[in-house]
Amino acid sequence: IALYADDWTGPRNGQEYRFFGGHRFTLDDFRQALDDLKNTHFTTFKHNFFQFATSATGAHYTSEADANLDWFDPNWSVVANNGAVIATVAREAGFEGLWLDVEGYQPSPGPWGTPFDYRARPDQDKRSLAEVSAQVRKRGREFMTAIVGAYPNITIVVIPQTGEWDSFGSAWQYELLAPFVDGMLEALGPEATLINGLEKGYPLSTYAEFLSLRAQAETDGRRKCQVGPLFDRMRYGMGLFVDCGSEVGGPCGGWHTDPHEFDKNYRTPEELEHTLYYALTTVDPGSYVWLYVWHPQVWYNPEARKEENLSRQPKQCVLCPHREIPQAYLDAFRHCREPHDLARVPETTFKRTMTPKELAGRGKDILMNGDLESWTVAGEAPNHWIASGQEPAVYQEQKEVKNGRYSLRLTTALPHGRGHVFIDQVVPAQPYAGKTVTLGAWVTGEAGAQILDFANGSVEVGATGTDHIGQDGWRFRTNTKTIRTNADTVIFRLGAHLVPGVNVYIDGASAVVEEE
Repeated sequence: IALYADDWTGPRNGQEYRFFGGHRFTLDDFRQALDDLKNTHFTTFKHNFFQFATSATGAHYTSEADANLDWFDPNWSVVANNGAVIATVAREAGFEGLWLDVEGYQPSPGPWGTPFDYRARPDQDKRSLAEVSAQVRKRGREFMTAIVGAYPNITIVVIPQTGEWDSFGSAWQYELLAPFVDGMLEALGPEATLINGLEKGYPLSTYAEFLSLRAQAETDGRRKCQVGPLFDRMRYGMGLFVDCGSEVGGPCGGWHTDPHEFDKNYRTPEELEHTLYYALTTVDPGSYVWLYVWHPQVWYNPEARKEENLSRQPKQCVLCPHREIPQAYLDAFRHCREPHDLARVPETTFKRTMTPKELAGRGKDILMNGDLESWTVAGEAPNHWIASGQEPAVYQEQKEVKNGRYSLRLTTALPHGRGHVFIDQVVPAQPYAGKTVTLGAWVTGEAGAQILDFANGSVEVGATGTDHIGQDGWRFRTNTKTIRTNADTVIFRLGAHLVPGVNVYIDGASAVVEEE
């Protein structure tokens, strides 16, 4: 639940983060909110948390005093104080604790919008990584000391995870997170619980995959931690993306609610049920499997599904609006705690793990400049590609590269940093009419590949996708489509729905026509 002070007058979309900034809160700021919560009789939802992000964001701020404070700021105790205040509200409201979101959201009115990114600091010539890490660890102790002083048996879930590696782009963007968590462990107290949220569980499908992810988290965390046996206090949860791949540019071509098209979704209802069971079996007792959905209005707001409100439903995918949540998917949640076969491997899982080598073996690559090595103008789209979407901005990248000399960094010129942006390659459809084509590319984050064909004024989007995760965090994402016989144009599209503060990189694309 997003918690707002009683005098809050700004927008309320759940992402107006202030608690990790320089504004000092008191318990009196939340008297009305606390009274509301105490008088809400929770029956089904008994494990509730307050969202607590470490990026103080929002262009609506009128003062930089609300922004993130530097780890060396003499007023940093304000952040620890805010942690104690929100923990107190959580305790008195009967909540489990805090949902600590450490992702580097933007924009921030101050210089410290990404507090765990050492390389973003302007004083690297004066403060070494070791010096800053020691200070961050100290702040972690102060933060947790204040929180457990207010709520001794609190539970804190950290997402995306606790600093072993990074789900979003480069690991160095979060290289100060592990020291902060070390400090939290040092001050955890005997009754409090700290949970690694493991957001990397989002796309997983098999029990073996969940076990492997947890084992990697424990191994890498133990290697990075500086607090010895205290690391044994860490508990493990798991994140799961319910309608994974349905986002614009995603491999599924939208969220399919027609039972005859369930196999086009990333998980069928049966697969989701098994996946939920595998995740529940992997996490620690007393920990959580938590869910992310791309269509929150559809899942959580029945009003959005009413006929008179469909036109106002947010356009989350190309198939929106949606009139219902299919009963089969609801049943998957109802039955997911029943015993399931831990050795089961969904047939579609094999289709989701195509490697570049496997794609190359399917036939001839028809993309031009798919490796993105040819750029006439470095500040424009690479040769044979067109930038499209919501004020796209593309850059020739030489640091975050998967193959060759260059990759492509994709962003938007929109001031809030959020929007759908793509690079497209447009080809005539006639040579490929009736043939099956697969587009693949190395990407970071939630970027994806998409094939669209146009015929008589209509557009059809490829709905079969794969998602192969490399050892270095890059993903090889594909999209497969049989081109309609009456199509006149085909677009090969690589892109993402951008969120503030997250860079998307693309490299090594190919489009293969399957040989007969």
